[in-house]
Amino acid sequence: MVCVNKTGITQQKIMAARHFCVNVVTEEQEHIAKGFAGMMGRDFDRFSLGSWHTLATGSPVLREACASIDCKLVEYLDQYSHSIFIGEVVGTAMLPGKDALLYGAQRFRAARKIFGTDGSGDLETLQFW
Repeated sequence: MVCVNKTGITQQKIMAARHFCVNVVTEEQEHIAKGFAGMMGRDFDRFSLGSWHTLATGSPVLREACASIDCKLVEYLDQYSHSIFIGEVVGTAMLPGKDALLYGAQRFRAARKIFGTDGSGDLETLQFW
């Protein structure tokens, strides 16, 4: 499931293609995230950043993403400023050992997996920077 702002071009492209790929970028790919978020201008060529290939649906898959989830569109909901796209996963790719880049509170931050115990018996926890 992904939520896409209806004012951008991505919403229209997903509706026309009937498939999409979620690419989870790494900390080193913050510039790619900014490009796709529109922070480099609406007319900026997003696909000029990074190296791309395809999986099952033909959607663009970012090489070196820590995870890519290729989906066939099965349903969408029109909600206020965003469309909610629900997809059936038909292909995946993963690059182990890389931390995901997240965006929240108006800034990018990394989610890092820390192995160890925190006294609760958990062997791993996620920390955000």
